[in-house]
Amino acid sequence: MRIGAPRRQYGKWKRFHHVSPTTLWQLPMAILLPMSMTEVELCRIIHTDQTPECHMYLREKSGGRVFPIIIHHNEMAEIHRKVHGVPNKRPMTHDLIARLMGAAGLHLVNVEVTKLDQEIFYARMNFEGDDGRTFSLDARPSDAVAVATGVKAPLFAALDIVEEIGVTEEGLEPDGEERHDAEPEGD
Repeated sequence: MRIGAPRRQYGKWKRFHHVSPTTLWQLPMAILLPMSMTEVELCRIIHTDQTPECHMYLREKSGGRVFPIIIHHNEMAEIHRKVHGVPNKRPMTHDLIARLMGAAGLHLVNVEVTKLDQEIFYARMNFEGDDGRTFSLDARPSDAVAVATGVKAPLFAALDIVEEIGVTEEGLEPDGEERHDAEPEGD
């Protein structure tokens, strides 16, 4: 590929249109290798009085598998507020992020839950500026989902996460916990 090639020659790498072809080798390989993603949606948030953690469940749009992410109460309250359109008297942190994005001419393209490592989830927020510039930021899934919910950005999850820990909704109890059916008794 020659320097100064038109954007259409970058094909599926169009998000790097601002990068010279001679500098593509400098980008981390994790950015260049496409990850298999599936679109997900927020399907429920569960909080109990016994623990300060809450469970945020994301559901695969195409396959119906569900997986939980443990989040803190503050993020749960913010996501709940955004889902139900409950206004706040003063802007919360996630509101400030959305306002800052607007003032800077940035749009949240999507959020990707990219990795599960030692029971910790990782997410990436993908942005595009009014000038066509694109970039990604590492984020906690709870914060990323809270911002995405407020600005109506789509959510995605790495397919390997969904395949590893996702269960069908029939496999969940009403409280969101995984159901373990009793084993049939032997003769």
